[in-house]
Amino acid sequence: MGDDATQPVMRRIEIRASEPRTRRVLPTFRGIINRPRTTNQSDARLDRTRAQVRDVFAPSQPVTDERVFAGRTKVLKHLIEVIEHRMSHVVIFGERGIGKTSILHILHKLAADSDYTVLHSTCGARSEFSSTFRTMLKGVPLRFHQSVSPAIERGDQSGGLTSLLPEGEFDARELSEVLASITSTRVIILLDEYDRVESELFRQSIAELIKNLSDAAARVQLVIAGVSPNLDELIGYVPSIRRNIIGVPIQRLASDEVREILRIGEEASGLAFASGAAAMVEQLGNGSPYLVRLIAYQSSMIALDAGRYDVREEDVAAGLERMVEETEARLPVLIAQRVRLADPGAYPAPLAELAALAGTPNGWFSFEGKRPSPQVHALVEKFGNAGLLERRRDSAGESEAMHFVDEGLPSYLWMLAARATRAQKSSVAA
Repeated sequence: MGDDATQPVMRRIEIRASEPRTRRVLPTFRGIINRPRTTNQSDARLDRTRAQVRDVFAPSQPVTDERVFAGRTKVLKHLIEVIEHRMSHVVIFGERGIGKTSILHILHKLAADSDYTVLHSTCGARSEFSSTFRTMLKGVPLRFHQSVSPAIERGDQSGGLTSLLPEGEFDARELSEVLASITSTRVIILLDEYDRVESELFRQSIAELIKNLSDAAARVQLVIAGVSPNLDELIGYVPSIRRNIIGVPIQRLASDEVREILRIGEEASGLAFASGAAAMVEQLGNGSPYLVRLIAYQSSMIALDAGRYDVREEDVAAGLERMVEETEARLPVLIAQRVRLADPGAYPAPLAELAALAGTPNGWFSFEGKRPSPQVHALVEKFGNAGLLERRRDSAGESEAMHFVDEGLPSYLWMLAARATRAQKSSVAA
């Protein structure tokens, strides 16, 4: 056998019949896929409600069902008017988490329901012009091209208009020639997350494509969406296409839009938000569709875990705690440690003020034209010294702009400020 010291120690676990056994109860999935988890009617109702809450408030996915889409009716109406009547190309811009992708999904469905041909692509850092449009044009049947007679029997058309494109790489002019000959339909091309595109050639090609399609009065319109504070920063300043584009900024949710999200959630799930709980959701959401849905989801699940169908203020407060914990876990370890050392929760009011200032589309903010409190300036110094905040000056050295080193920090600081404010109020009340 050799040296026993080098052999792994194997222990055999024996359970004797005389020893009492304790049955372990492990957590289970409670969602319903094809059948209820239990025959208990009360538990089955809770399971169904959890599934409905997930479908309505799921914060990690865009809204794709128009029945639960809320808060952007005016934006959708404007987009439809621009596309249908003004026949313009559109650029949708705003901050991260403001609902741009959800708007595109619902716009896609509404347009398709009205017999538009809709092509949808999500851009990435390495997106290339030819490969992006070659893939999308597979979705346009050949019968919609004026060079193809509908009376002619055709074979395999699975490639769509892609078969009319040149082999290999092609440019905006060559693509425009194909698109300008589309007939018997209108085509909407949706390009989401356009801000992620790193290729300057891709961006230049899109600008040229927009101009060519407009000059040819083509039955094709582009709808571009991305994170940006303004139109120029997203697509660049291209004077030749300015008259062909309508910019649509997406603003934070108004109070009535937040209440509409909660109302739709109540109708779909059977839950009821107490007036105080609804007010808390609105305050904590800070006009962000992502945060509104996240806090509504967390507080609803906490109420259901307690066997209740009414969401109370204490459920929202507990949901906020979960949000803080989950957000902190997503931060890089070093940054989370530096935030804790800075103890920002000791200054809830100025912290909330700073978090609101920093919640810009590109993360950069300044105090120019604003009058922040002295405590906000002190927090900026504190975060700067902790390596959490970076600064830059313009070429003249007159104007200073700042941004947090992690894009998730403004939302995280907003949550910390809300938690600290609630703790202060509870302490005073006690």
